[in-house]
Amino acid sequence: MSEDLDRGSEDLTRTFERMSRVLFSEETLQTALDLMCALAKETIPGTAGAGITLVRVGRHLSVAFTDLDLVPRADDLQYKLGEGPCLSSMQDRKVYRMDSVSSDERWPKWSAAASALGIQSCLSSPLLVHGAPIGAVKVYSLQPNQFTEHDERVLAMYAEHAAIVLANAVEYNNAEEISGQLKQALETRDLIGMAKGMLMLQEDLDEEAAFNMLRSASQHENIKVRDIARRLVDRTVSPDRD
Repeated sequence: MSEDLDRGSEDLTRTFERMSRVLFSEETLQTALDLMCALAKETIPGTAGAGITLVRVGRHLSVAFTDLDLVPRADDLQYKLGEGPCLSSMQDRKVYRMDSVSSDERWPKWSAAASALGIQSCLSSPLLVHGAPIGAVKVYSLQPNQFTEHDERVLAMYAEHAAIVLANAVEYNNAEEISGQLKQALETRDLIGMAKGMLMLQEDLDEEAAFNMLRSASQHENIKVRDIARRLVDRTVSPDRD
C-alpha cells in the first residue's frame, strides 16, 4: 500500500509539472482547470464526475468539471443549501468521505438532494495555500461505498499538487485576467444551460438528451460544445443571422 501511494505521488508530481508548463505557455487558466478535473476523474477509480470549486471575493464558484450536468448541479445544491462535503472540507481543512450519501446525516439537506441526482458516494478535499483554503476538489460516484481510505490519501495528494499549480497561476497572472477567465468559465456554463433549455422546448427533450445533442454536434463539427451552444442561442435570439 505504501509503495502504491509513493508511486502514485510520483505520477501526480510529474503530471502536475507538465500541467504547470501548459499553464504558463499559450494556454489559459481554464485549460489547466479542465485538465485538473480530468486527472482527478482518471486518478480515483469509480468516479462519475469530478469538479473544482474556487473561492473568489467571498463566493464559491464551480470553475471546472468533467461533465456539464451531475457535478455543477451537485455543487450548486451545496452553495444554495449552505452545507455539504465540499464546503465543510474547505471550512475544516480536511478530506471528507461519504460512503452512502442517502444515509449520511452530517449534511441531511444536501444528502437528500444529491441522492435524487443519483450520487451515492463522494470525496472532497480542500485546496490549501499556506494553510488557507482557496477552494476544493471533489469526486462523485453513482455507486455506494465506492471510495476507500487509499482514495482519500490519493485525493489529498492530488489537492496538494493542484493548490500549488493554482497558487503559481495566481502569481503569474494578474488578478484582473484571472477574474476574467473565471467569469468566462461561468458564462460558458450559463450559455450551455440556455442552449439546453432551448432544445428541450424546441425538440421536446429532457435535459440529458438536449446535452447529448449538443455534444454530438460538437463532435461532428469538431468544435467546442460552448461554440455550438453560442451558435444555437444566437440563431434563436436573432433568427435572421447567418
